[in-house]
Amino acid sequence: MKQKTSKFKTSFVYKAFVITHVLLTVFVLLIIVSMRKYLLILFFLQVLVNTISAQTVSNQQANDSLNILGQLQEGDKALAKNDTAAAIRIYTAARAQARKLGMIYLDAKASLKIGDFYYGNEVYHRAFGNYTQAKNLFINGESDETVAEVTIALARTQYHRGNYRLAVNNFVEALQMARKLENKNYEAEALENLGLLYNSFQGFNEGTAYYIKARKIKESLNDFKGATRIAQILGETYYRKRLFDSALYFSVMARNGAEKTGMLTEAYMADINSAMSLIRLKKWDEAKAIMQQLSSHIYNNQDENRRLRYEICWGNYYLSKGDSATATVYY
Repeated sequence: MKQKTSKFKTSFVYKAFVITHVLLTVFVLLIIVSMRKYLLILFFLQVLVNTISAQTVSNQQANDSLNILGQLQEGDKALAKNDTAAAIRIYTAARAQARKLGMIYLDAKASLKIGDFYYGNEVYHRAFGNYTQAKNLFINGESDETVAEVTIALARTQYHRGNYRLAVNNFVEALQMARKLENKNYEAEALENLGLLYNSFQGFNEGTAYYIKARKIKESLNDFKGATRIAQILGETYYRKRLFDSALYFSVMARNGAEKTGMLTEAYMADINSAMSLIRLKKWDEAKAIMQQLSSHIYNNQDENRRLRYEICWGNYYLSKGDSATATVYY
């Protein structure tokens, strides 16, 4: 009887232990499931809060960007009205705000505006400083188009500051960028300015090569005024090189282009250049006909430079025919 009672107690304790263990396990599982449920809810709420916060920040940044762009436009309007004091004040304030908010692109854009402002007012050392800042910021922001634009601006500024070698380097750099970007406007501008620089130092062969390429691109872009301007420069360059046939060719081209685009001053100068080349080619009758036709336009105009060149042309005409006395009158 005692043995049976002992076995019953053992069995009862074991069963109680098992049941308790199972209940604890179920209870723990229920807690875990419940916690996971709440954790999921907490996670969802966190994502929702972050999304709303990000959207708020994004909206604020968009508003700040529009505000700064608006300031730059106000600066442009002030500059258009010749209110230079207001323009530079607005540009500077816009840049300060962009820097405070860490907006690199707008900081660079404002620096570019300030550089253009000083360049237009011929304060080249300040233009250079602001262009340099803009270029460094644009490079960090990976805006290739604008880096090319600023590099050209830097090159022009270096030219006016007398740093011709650095100007050449900048224009060559800008030319490479423009070709990589397939930006024909920037390419033409870089080529034209390289032509100017080489011509300035009597490097007429290199200068001519750059000018010819620039004129061709200008023409392809339907920039006929730009193409005409370069044709006139080429006519004068070939004249200096004593290649009078080529000088005449480009002077006639410039004359035709100027007439089509209504560039009267350039048309008259191109006629004078044509007459100069014709004199060198000993085609005196053709040169004289052009000069006589120009007479009324030249003397009824206040352009002293054009009149001076016209008088020199007559002097060359008579000197080439052996009449030094009449030539002296014109000279």
